[in-house]
Parts: sequence; structure tokens; C-alpha cells
Amino acid sequence: MADDPLTTGELAALTRRTETEFAIIKSELTTLTLKVNSLDHKLDALASDVRTGHAAIIEMLATVIAQGKSPDAP
Repeated sequence: MADDPLTTGELAALTRRTETEFAIIKSELTTLTLKVNSLDHKLDALASDVRTGHAAIIEMLATVIAQGKSPDAP
């Protein structure tokens, strides 16, 4: 069966298509990985900003309480 030219040609074509599709999938996975890493860095930066904001709020509340004022007062 391996000596059949039609079978050999079809097998070669199938192999090329499979290799091409594998290369496309690999490229898309690489792109996706880069995007996920970028998103991860952005989320880290956002979390840092949130922590900084929380720290500022806590500092302001501590100042208000130290002045003897209620944080709920207008």
C-alpha cells in the first residue's frame, strides 16, 4: 500500500496540511501567551494602584479619627 502513488501523494498532502495547521496553532498560542502576560502585568499594576488608594484612605481616616472627629460626620 505504501508503494501506491495515489496513497503516497495523499499521505504527503495530509502531512503538509497537518504541519501547516500545527504551525498556525503554535503561532496563535504564542500570541495568546503574550497577550495573557501583558494582561497579567496590567492587573498587577492595577492591584498596586488599588493598594495605594486603600492606604491613602486608611491614612485619611486615621487622621480624621485622631482629630476626634467621626468619619461618618458630614
